[in-house]
Amino acid sequence: MGCDMYQKMVDKIKKFLRKWLEEEKVEVLPKHYDRISYRIIDDMIDHNGHVNFRFLCSFFENGFHEYMKKRHASYDFLIKEFGTTTFFRHQEINYQGELKLGDVGNVLTGISEIRDTSFVVHQIIEDQSGKPLVINKVIVVMIDVSSKKKSRIPDIVRKRIMSE
Repeated sequence: MGCDMYQKMVDKIKKFLRKWLEEEKVEVLPKHYDRISYRIIDDMIDHNGHVNFRFLCSFFENGFHEYMKKRHASYDFLIKEFGTTTFFRHQEINYQGELKLGDVGNVLTGISEIRDTSFVVHQIIEDQSGKPLVINKVIVVMIDVSSKKKSRIPDIVRKRIMSE
């Protein structure tokens, strides 16, 4: 089988898989998650007796920052080395349970997909038994700091943020 014929076959398979994934709404999940934990204290509790959503969003944001920092792709690095930064373009949060006073919440953060100018972050807040309580999916876009326009994610950043 010649190289051209082989490449055409590979391209057809990729096209089929992309179409199937879109039709079936099959989601690619991260291969690796980082974990940070929080003990739930009184100041985090709202009038309904559970953690207020603004703290959950803060947990997610901190998880993202720690994930990027651990991989040497922090905001400071992106600005200094490439004149770029990131912002959350789209966010989906699915609440399936709640954290209460004294609980320990674990925030799991991973990246499942990198595109040309964006990447997909998956996060889960689970209780101390490992039960998922809140699921967060964010599309993060890389932009040029000066022009505020989309910017291609540098190869070194791609490699770092997909690493374990």
